[in-house]
Amino acid sequence: MKCLVARVAGALIAAALLATWTSGCRASNACKPGQPFCWCPAGATCAHTCAGPDCALYCANGNSTCALNGGDGASASCQNAQSCSATAGRGSTIACQHVKGSCTATVGDGSRVHCEGAALCDVKCTGDCDVDCPDGHCRVRCADPARCRVACGGLTGGGATCPDGTTRTCGASCT
Repeated sequence: MKCLVARVAGALIAAALLATWTSGCRASNACKPGQPFCWCPAGATCAHTCAGPDCALYCANGNSTCALNGGDGASASCQNAQSCSATAGRGSTIACQHVKGSCTATVGDGSRVHCEGAALCDVKCTGDCDVDCPDGHCRVRCADPARCRVACGGLTGGGATCPDGTTRTCGASCT
């Protein structure tokens, strides 16, 4: 009997170790400090901080709240989440398609933000950026409006330009 119990216990420990090794970031409390990539489990709330071009948050599993604080080259996938917030540096990509609440993004030079079908994307570009907003509601503030490209469905001119001269909107108010 002792031998059987020892074998079962050994098998359970081995299975637990194997699950831990193979799950990586997919465990509960998915975002691990210092790791460049975080995969947020279905329905979870995840916040991730990382640096470097491999910095990424995948939070497109019907998640509640997703947040990324990343450096240059960071990416966040928040499609279909309840809300998303992202702060990222140069050359970053933020995907907020069909976010049900708000998507707030502050991005650096050469970045892209995708907001198709979003309830509200509030984007701040500190340099040159592209914002896709077909069938969504977007407010885009640009450090230099001449360097921001905002696509509002079939309109490439950026929808409306607000009185402040630095904000463009697609289906959203200026404030």
